[in-house]
Amino acid sequence: MNFLNLTWNKIDLINRVIQLDAKDTKDKEARNIPIHDELYSILKAIPRSIHNDHVFLYKGKPVEDIRGGLKTACKNAGISYSRFVKDGFIFHDLPHSFNTHMRKAGIQESVIMAITGHSTREMFDRYNTVDEEDTRKAIDKLQGYFQNSDQSNDQNQKVENQSFGMGSKNRAVNMIGAQELSGVSVGSVEDLKMPNFIDGAREGTRTPTGNPTGS
Repeated sequence: MNFLNLTWNKIDLINRVIQLDAKDTKDKEARNIPIHDELYSILKAIPRSIHNDHVFLYKGKPVEDIRGGLKTACKNAGISYSRFVKDGFIFHDLPHSFNTHMRKAGIQESVIMAITGHSTREMFDRYNTVDEEDTRKAIDKLQGYFQNSDQSNDQNQKVENQSFGMGSKNRAVNMIGAQELSGVSVGSVEDLKMPNFIDGAREGTRTPTGNPTGS
C-alpha cells in the first residue's frame, strides 16, 4: 500500500494496529501492522480533518508526492539525497532499513515477512541488507567460538588427566590383587612405583614394606 493513501478508518489507536484490507496490499492479502510507541505518538499528534479521512494532508488535501519534502528534510539533517549521489538517500531505502533492523533485532524472518508482506525468500533478501556491522559481528562471533572451543578443550584435557590418574591407581590396585593371588605380597599402591618391585615379583615374595624377603 502507498502510505499516502492511508486513511484514519484503517488505524486502530486503541489496539495499536493498522488494518489493511486485501485491496490495500500489493500481494492482495489482508494484513495487520502493529503500531510501536514512536509511531503511536506521531499519529496521535496528527490533527484529523473533518472533510477528509486521509491521514497525510497538506492544505486540506491528500499529499500526492513527498519528494520535495523529503529532499528538504534530508538537507536539514545533513544527509545527501538522490539515487545519483554516492550514499544518497531515497525513500525506497526505508523498507530496506526496516527489514535489516528487524533482522538485527533478532526477529524471525517469517515474522518479518508477515509484517512486510514479502511472500518469498527472494523478495525478503532483496530488502535485507548485510552491512559492515553484520560482518564485524560475524567475525567477533567466530573469535568467541574459538575462545570457547579452546576453553572447552582445556577443561576436557584436565578431566582426561584426572581420569588417567584415577585409572592408573585402579590398574595398580588390580595389579596388587593379581600379584597377591600369585604369591607376591605388596604393601601399598606406592610399592608398585618402586623399581625393585619387579625384582621382588620375580623372586615370588615381597614384604609389606616393599623389600624382598630373605635369601
